[in-house]
Amino acid sequence: VVDAFRTDTAGAGASTAAAIAAGFRGAVAVVTVERIAVEEDRHTVVLITSIVAVAIMMGVSFTVTTVFLSRMTAERELGGIGTFFLGYCFSAFIFRVASSTWSTRLGRHRLLLVGLAGHATGHLMLSQVTAQWQLIIPALTCGFGHALLFPSVVSLGTETFPREYRGTGTAIILGFTEIGVAISAPLLGWIIDTCRASGHIEPFAAMYYASASSACCVAIFYAWSTRNSLDKILTATDTEPPVTRIENDAADEEISHLVPASIREADTASKIIKQR
Repeated sequence: VVDAFRTDTAGAGASTAAAIAAGFRGAVAVVTVERIAVEEDRHTVVLITSIVAVAIMMGVSFTVTTVFLSRMTAERELGGIGTFFLGYCFSAFIFRVASSTWSTRLGRHRLLLVGLAGHATGHLMLSQVTAQWQLIIPALTCGFGHALLFPSVVSLGTETFPREYRGTGTAIILGFTEIGVAISAPLLGWIIDTCRASGHIEPFAAMYYASASSACCVAIFYAWSTRNSLDKILTATDTEPPVTRIENDAADEEISHLVPASIREADTASKIIKQR
């Protein structure tokens, strides 16, 4: 009887210990999943904010190269903006075609930074233009920046929306470029009028310095906010050959039993959260 009692007690103790261990692993898995969910949400918010900032900066660039460039060419007697937009359209078209595969090789985050650098460089060049032919180089530079920025901004922006709302996402992202125009037009006009009244610096040069500085600040913010972000185009595996995918799946299944259950549960939950 005593031996039976001891055996039952030992079995009950082992069962209790196993239940406690399982409960602890479950609690760890739940906390891990919640932490992953919070990090995913925070990362998404930061990414969307940085993309919106770039979209607004595109609106600023549109204002600079349309409204105020026309005023500058008239004031400096450069003969209009036809030369600039001829070079701008030519550059944007050529580089749009040439860069069609750059996103899969370099990543859209890098293309955004290069595009912002192109706009900033073009604006700085425009500040020093004194003859019509000098509009050509800034036009090519700004067109290059536009060719890289526009498709990357739209693609990254709509990617953050659920698949069924991608059309709405595209409209929203493009809407922020219009917000950039609405915000920048009065501010840049105020800079021009203030500098003209003070007489300390050429008005349009000051305006271009301000727009170029804004592009640089947005580029720094975007680089910081996406420093730990991987472009889905670079990490996609859909292009792998079927045999390779099968071999990878088999290898994953083979080593899955070596991973603790709680970690596997947390990883599965994180994948579900990402899909949502």
